Amino acid sequence: MKYSYKWLKELSKTDKSATDLMKMVGLKGFELDGSDNLAEQFDKFVVGKILEFHDHPNADNLRLVNVDLGKGEVADIVCGAKNFKVGDKVPVALVGAIVTQNGMKIERREVRGEFSNGMLCAEDELGLGKNHDGILILDENLETGMSLAKALELDDVVIDFDVLPNRSHDCLSHIGIAREIAAMENRKLENVYPEKLKEQTDDGISIDIHNTEVCPRYIGTILENIVVGPSPKWIQARLVASGMEPINNVVDITNYVMLEIGSPLHAFDFDNIANEDGLVKIIVRNAKKEEKLILLDGKELELEDADLLIANESKALALAGIKGGLESGIVPETKKIVLEAANFKGFDIRKSRQRHCLSTESQIRFEKSISPHLAEFAAIRAIELLKEFANAKVVAFKDANFFIEETKDQNFNFDYAKGLLGEQIEDEKMCKIISNLGFEIKNKTEKGFTAGVPFWRLDIEGQADLVEEVGRIVGYGDIKSVPIVENIASAKSNGLRKFEWDLISKMNGLGFDEVRLYSFYSKKDADNCGILREHFEIENPLSEEFALMRTTLVPNLLRSVGENARYFSSFSIFEIGREYHIIKDSRNEIRKMTGAYFDVTKKSAELFYDLKGKLEVLLQTISGEKIIFVVPDEFEDGIYHKTRTAEIFIGKQRVGAIGQVNKLVSKKFGVKKPVIIFEIDIEKVFLTINKEKAFEKIGKFPVVLRDLSMFVDFKKQSAQVVEIIEEAAGNYLKEAELFDVYEDQDNNRKSLAFHLAFGKENSTLESEEIDIILKKIISSLEVNGVQVRTK
Repeated sequence: MKYSYKWLKELSKTDKSATDLMKMVGLKGFELDGSDNLAEQFDKFVVGKILEFHDHPNADNLRLVNVDLGKGEVADIVCGAKNFKVGDKVPVALVGAIVTQNGMKIERREVRGEFSNGMLCAEDELGLGKNHDGILILDENLETGMSLAKALELDDVVIDFDVLPNRSHDCLSHIGIAREIAAMENRKLENVYPEKLKEQTDDGISIDIHNTEVCPRYIGTILENIVVGPSPKWIQARLVASGMEPINNVVDITNYVMLEIGSPLHAFDFDNIANEDGLVKIIVRNAKKEEKLILLDGKELELEDADLLIANESKALALAGIKGGLESGIVPETKKIVLEAANFKGFDIRKSRQRHCLSTESQIRFEKSISPHLAEFAAIRAIELLKEFANAKVVAFKDANFFIEETKDQNFNFDYAKGLLGEQIEDEKMCKIISNLGFEIKNKTEKGFTAGVPFWRLDIEGQADLVEEVGRIVGYGDIKSVPIVENIASAKSNGLRKFEWDLISKMNGLGFDEVRLYSFYSKKDADNCGILREHFEIENPLSEEFALMRTTLVPNLLRSVGENARYFSSFSIFEIGREYHIIKDSRNEIRKMTGAYFDVTKKSAELFYDLKGKLEVLLQTISGEKIIFVVPDEFEDGIYHKTRTAEIFIGKQRVGAIGQVNKLVSKKFGVKKPVIIFEIDIEKVFLTINKEKAFEKIGKFPVVLRDLSMFVDFKKQSAQVVEIIEEAAGNYLKEAELFDVYEDQDNNRKSLAFHLAFGKENSTLESEEIDIILKKIISSLEVNGVQVRTK
């Protein structure tokens, strides 16, 4: 927000220069965004006096004006305006001046054969309003030749402080920052709020608030005998310094009070909102279906039922807390007004602002929430100024107050504060800082006190907030840094995180690229994958594409496969992320790694076994245990192909699955060629690393190799065959390796071939012993329906 240095100085009673003030405030609470010296903008602008004028000899609509510039200087200026007379004091832009409103540099130039040595300025050219009907006529008592900035009280410095949302409740106002300045200078700001209105009558006005939670307070005041005209130059100067444009005395006073106290106001033309019987009924309600409102700037809004309005019995008057309507605005003919001072819930104001893309000074304050107490002070202050500068007389004053104030006392412990700040600050000093900021000191003891939180400090929620106030007023730069005396232990190593990093590196080594996908998917994607599990649903999703928390990483991975398949004929991708499962009404998060293997040049079986081999190498390297792939009876989800899927086991622990994606599912994600995916539970794999492992000694005696091939039923798994062989061979079998598979689909069978390694601990196996073991294995296989091939 932009602040007037002169205004802050008047309120805070500081003696600091603008530069020193900016430095102090910037170091103790509010970041400085910049500053601007208004006087420099009006360099080479002076107060001139009209000496004489006559019509331009070569132009019907121009005049040649002779202007006294003071100090004996006189200039001839060509001007098109005709609203001045001899003796008038007017603003003059001298040669070399720059008109900031349009950036034009004033030069001596010839106009229709006559030279003009400057420019007489209108109100809008000086940034003091929108009027361009003629030259701005100044106060006749001003000294000729004096600086225009000084004459208009614009010899000020504009200071722009960045007020964060946590302090917008009180510091988007000059009083708020002035209170901070006083506290920083070890003083307490004197009471600057006006006294309550003594005479109150509500005859002639009624207020009906439909939702008192959204609008806890609404004060309506009727004022008559209004004379609309320019506001005093000191009010105009402070508005300009704060980045606002003067309009007229009524509107300027509402804006001035908002900048001073921090609570927005609005003025309605009484004749345009009163009933036929001369009574005013203010209704605070939501918009009706298809209702429209034309704002003060002429913009027409198509309202929604969530928009909060100020209305009367027949029409909408204003978009609450944001902007007034055109039909009820103040005009030069206005004689009677209704002054609004209200309080609105920030959430509703923010939603309306977002819907209609509006931004106003009023909305900025209400959106951050302000105390309902400020509405009354703002109303009384505005009434004072309207009486003085607009000839106003109060007819009615109605306060519809539904605000219930809660006590917000906070305990303050001296030792706690010192420990938190790391500085031994005197108890009395801390006590005075809190008091200077407007807190009431109660129940003071040697250990601390109770702080009564003032109504304007909505951000104070605990003792730590009070300690922070002490710290910033003392100045964090003045708190000495000291070495830490405690021993600092190094952070505990996160084994799972390091394992994930190592896993990513290994996957990259196997030719996989990592992808990072969303933790949400749509209900449509869940249905496409046949996921029947219960999901956590997002209450307010960005779109329907992000409605569910994922219970599997596969849908988003398939969507990524579909997008990449449009551009690449082959790729391998993987993702490491969390799944979110509902187990007994609570959330259970599981770390998973999911990957996809795609290559249009390979058949599905080739893709499957390629990926199976890569995973087997990966998991074998990580765990050091035997990796087993088992075809399941069925899968919970409908993602996988029924016969080209396997569960992955490390020992007896199931750690994941691998399989071809069901063709129907693939097509729904735009994938027309076979794609093989896998899912691995990272935490389960990680636990296998930390298990105690028993290592066997390298045998002293050689092993004997034999090959064995057989026909088995198409549905029989190789792992089942290995179990039969191991049970029959006993301790003599050292290893069984499947090295060949042939599928004979015509006879509904397949051929398996194994390398078998035999050995003994204390001697070399003889041929006769191996033959006996093989016969036992063959016999056991045949009993279990396996046909051993002898040729």
